[in-house]
Amino acid sequence: MTISEYADCFVDAPCRAATTRAYQELRGHGVQDQRAFGAAVRVFQHHHPEAPSRAAHFIVADWLDPDTQVDA
Repeated sequence: MTISEYADCFVDAPCRAATTRAYQELRGHGVQDQRAFGAAVRVFQHHHPEAPSRAAHFIVADWLDPDTQVDA
């Protein structure tokens, strides 16, 4: 799978919901951005263990800031 195929997971996909919820809840509890982001990446990788680590980071960043464009 390519990065764009993961990034296109529909908005209500369990993987996307769990990933973004983990980040938002951790940030809401005062966890630093980098740590919350790292946790969100791990949640994504739990749902998609086949995804390369680098791709996981790009996808999660895209999901957390949909105004950014992932070109890969």
